[in-house]
Amino acid sequence: MITKEQSQKWDNLCLKLLGEPRARFLTSLLYSLKLVWADDIPTAGTNGILLKINPKFFYELSKEERLFVILHELWHVAKLHSIRRESRDPGLWNIACDYHINNLLLKENYSSFKITVMKDCCKDEKYKDLSEEEIYDELVKQYPKGFPGNDFFETNLFGDLKEASPEERSKVVSKVMDATQTARAMGCDVGSGITTLLSKFIKPRINWKKVLSKYMTALFDKSGYSWGKPNRRYSDIYLPSKVDSDGRLTHLLYFLDVSGSIEESQIVRFNSEIKHIKESLNPDKLTLVQFDTRIRRVDVFTSTQKFTNIHVVVGGGTSYTDVRDYILKEKPTASVIFTDLCCTPMQEVDSPVIWVTREEDLKYASMPLFGKTIVIKEKD
Repeated sequence: MITKEQSQKWDNLCLKLLGEPRARFLTSLLYSLKLVWADDIPTAGTNGILLKINPKFFYELSKEERLFVILHELWHVAKLHSIRRESRDPGLWNIACDYHINNLLLKENYSSFKITVMKDCCKDEKYKDLSEEEIYDELVKQYPKGFPGNDFFETNLFGDLKEASPEERSKVVSKVMDATQTARAMGCDVGSGITTLLSKFIKPRINWKKVLSKYMTALFDKSGYSWGKPNRRYSDIYLPSKVDSDGRLTHLLYFLDVSGSIEESQIVRFNSEIKHIKESLNPDKLTLVQFDTRIRRVDVFTSTQKFTNIHVVVGGGTSYTDVRDYILKEKPTASVIFTDLCCTPMQEVDSPVIWVTREEDLKYASMPLFGKTIVIKEKD
């Protein structure tokens, strides 16, 4: 338990965070966690659901150090560290994540308060541009048998990362997704890295091999296409093609609606699906096109490239005019358009198009005039 005075100090710290524009995403996360004051933990820790803090440790710190501890723990949650470890050594993974977070905090320039990184905490500029996984790989080279002993954790803010249980994993993802939505509604940019992270932990709802094969087979059967002989070099999907072709999916255009009417949860869902498309279909060329009233950003992936962090551009209104022009120019094997359909329908193009939207968007939708429409149900 904490005293009334300590409780007031905690409330004041929360208000400071709430008043800082650059910390609103993390503050949204803070209010979603269950705060537990506990003597059974030496410093502080989180599993993405609970935030446990030792009151004696916490209130012996300066105000600037207390702010650092809170932000440090919140970044563990935001970066999904409690569910990203996989088979890695727990101690080294915790340290790798600490290096990543502390380097991130050292670069922050909050306007309404200052933070002080606690002494002896992990910070090293040589890791400043590395991901948590890359830092971990470097640490494994130094400590191939794992980090030497738990005593190191007792005097530092290490050992603060607790593994989320299988039942808690989806709750952690939901908390971070809700916080991104809240921050975006307040006009705060949480960065594309968080959205991309979330998409990796959301199970895709669509069997893209089945959908594309079935839909495009039907289209090409009508237009005189037939199945070409498969080229044994390829292990992924074969689509209908001219007889003299190998039947491979050569160019897939993926359009992502980033208009102001699109919510953060939709962008995360859309990115989950494109990650699945890339991994399961692996076309020769996958072009990701972000649009609102115009084309905002284009990223191209070849079959040998992995789907990496994509910077999501938040736009304004919605128009399919430039989308249609882009399809006509590129002449892809197929196009997939993720949108809330809050727009005047596109005029037909002579190319396979699959529209993807969420069930809750249908009440506002202007249904497509052509192509196949897939509706994602949240309970699917």
